[in-house]
Amino acid sequence: MQNLGALEVADAADEAVSQQEKLIDIQQKNDLSVLVAYDHEIIMLLKCIVVLVCLVIVGIAYVVARLS
Repeated sequence: MQNLGALEVADAADEAVSQQEKLIDIQQKNDLSVLVAYDHEIIMLLKCIVVLVCLVIVGIAYVVARLS
C-alpha cells in the first residue's frame, strides 16, 4: 500500500515538473518572438543609417569634384 502511495506522489511530482517545464518553454518562445520583432526593427534602422552615410559620402565626393 505504501508503495502505491509513493508512486502516486512521484507521478504527481513528475506532472508538476512537466507543467512547469511547459510554462518555461512558452515563456522562452514569447521572449524569442519579442527579440525577433526588435531584431527586424534594428536591422531596418541600421539600413537607414547606412543609406544616409552613403548619401553624405556621395555629397562630399560631388562637392570635392566640383571644387577641383
